[in-house]
Amino acid sequence: MDDMVVVLPVDHRRAGHGPVHIRTLADQTWVEDNDGSAALLRQHAARAGVTARIDLTAADLPGKVALVATGHAIALIPGVLTGALRADVTTVALIDPPTRGVYAITPRRDPNPSAASLLDQLATAFGQRCPTHAAHQPTETNVDPAAPALHDGITETPG
Repeated sequence: MDDMVVVLPVDHRRAGHGPVHIRTLADQTWVEDNDGSAALLRQHAARAGVTARIDLTAADLPGKVALVATGHAIALIPGVLTGALRADVTTVALIDPPTRGVYAITPRRDPNPSAASLLDQLATAFGQRCPTHAAHQPTETNVDPAAPALHDGITETPG
């Protein structure tokens, strides 16, 4: 499972602090880039008895993060992406965060002979790059936010 995290501008009042409850951020303006992410955020906030104000919509993840970087909003993103964020944003973990599953689907018959090795390598890479609840610390060497990221929760599901 991949814990969702909140991405903030580096000068946000919660930047650099430990995990927060969604109620702490209820008064913030949020940005989302798709209906599924917006629904996940709304459901998580509703379980906590608050409403998340999604006042901005971005066309894609880089646009969403750009709106955060410029201080217009905060956003919920998959934790697996923290290592690929730009240097002018940071993340904060949520207490009891919403999660998402990450799956690899392989054919039941005649799987590619390299599939098992690839899945093992991905699981290892996910484990090295995405420790649970790790907050993103901005650096000069961060990679492009559109670059693929990896996660330690790969599940092989025969197809």
